[in-house]
Amino acid sequence: MSKPEPRVLPSAALPTEYLKAFADIVSRIQRAVFPGAGRTKAMADAGLPIAMYVAGGAAQLFYTGARVSEDIDVSFSRRILLPDNLEVAYVDAGGAARLLYLDRQYNESFALLHEDVHKDSLPVKIEGIDPAIIDVRAPAEYAEDHLPGAINLPVLDDAERARVGTIYKQQSPFLARKVGAALVARNAALHLEGPLADKSGGWRPLVYCWRGGQRSGSFSTILAQVGWRVELVAGGYKSWRALVVAALNDQPFPAPLTVLDGNTGTAKTDLLALLAARGLQTIDLEGLANHRGSLFGHRDGGQPSQKAFEGRLAMAIAGLDPTRPVVVEAESSRIGALSLPKQLWAAMGQAPRIRISAPLAARADYLARAYRDVTDDRDRLLRVVESLRRLHSAEQIESWLTLATEGAFPALAGSLMENHYDRRYEKHRARFSRPEDRELSTDSLKEDALQRLADQIADMLGSA
Repeated sequence: MSKPEPRVLPSAALPTEYLKAFADIVSRIQRAVFPGAGRTKAMADAGLPIAMYVAGGAAQLFYTGARVSEDIDVSFSRRILLPDNLEVAYVDAGGAARLLYLDRQYNESFALLHEDVHKDSLPVKIEGIDPAIIDVRAPAEYAEDHLPGAINLPVLDDAERARVGTIYKQQSPFLARKVGAALVARNAALHLEGPLADKSGGWRPLVYCWRGGQRSGSFSTILAQVGWRVELVAGGYKSWRALVVAALNDQPFPAPLTVLDGNTGTAKTDLLALLAARGLQTIDLEGLANHRGSLFGHRDGGQPSQKAFEGRLAMAIAGLDPTRPVVVEAESSRIGALSLPKQLWAAMGQAPRIRISAPLAARADYLARAYRDVTDDRDRLLRVVESLRRLHSAEQIESWLTLATEGAFPALAGSLMENHYDRRYEKHRARFSRPEDRELSTDSLKEDALQRLADQIADMLGSA
């Protein structure tokens, strides 16, 4: 489980009345973007989560509590249609009438903000603004896949769900519902006394189960009786999954695509990150798959399920500007155990390519640095080399094992590329080569050289 992102509380000196008015404005925006029963589709269309960056006097107020401004300067991570009524009248602690409104004319391009302002911004937790999405399915269902940002508060755990299902099939539906209701009530009580104990009356959860039926309905009824305004995902997880499948398999890739290509060890993943830092649109497929796309590609934490990978990918695609180019790294149709969806794979096959070319020695040095986690685990390294026996002679395998045992990692990387990876890459390249493909050559793959390559690629693609 990933460590939760730390959140900054507003300054203790922040006026309570101002904070309530601010929360009201943000809640209006939130309801407009994700309205009621249509919130599942809205999430997919808008690219949840949407970040709201607060600047100007409002930001200063959150940090210090020293200034009360009447306008709120904000920018959003996605283009959204704002609702009309974004003004709130309130009475401050001194009894004076105040007006707080969102400045629709604010433009961060003219605000003299530094280039990393979004990356360096701090998340703020504000009471009354909590877009909690609650998955009440069993832990195994949640682990396989869930809506982005959802937390798991199961009303039946895995064993309880299996027990109720068995009673339903082997004894009677009525008895199953009765046993299930008792279990749901018991688990709901634990959630109310535990994770939900600190939620205020303004909390507005969005609840779902497998298909929007009894589990989410029962839990939402209990929450509503407490006094919270609860919404249900129409159709439950199945409706979300249907949107993901349609987006990836039925709809063409929505933006012009460029594939960053090159033999193994040409630092394509690092270049992709450098392009993103320069404002280009990128999709890190290996990051979404948590795998480096080779026999040595395993990463800590393992890979997500196919469904979870597709959900992550669908959200990344939903967040793209269709008028701007998108860069992805060249991959086979599978990354580790995961398959690329057919529409993306087809788009990659037809996309122009920018090929990185570097000497074998430079690539070997780069791989020895980039795969330090593999070389530090000698047993794992030897196991992967052994797995190549069906493809290479015993003499070649013994040579690689000797290099691995001796810790000659650049030499091992060079030999693996020369005798294994490069040959296979040439066959793959022959299938996808296009006349308009471009090539960039470099003698080094160290940091300064990668920065120059990223600048060249950005220039080729028109920067952002």
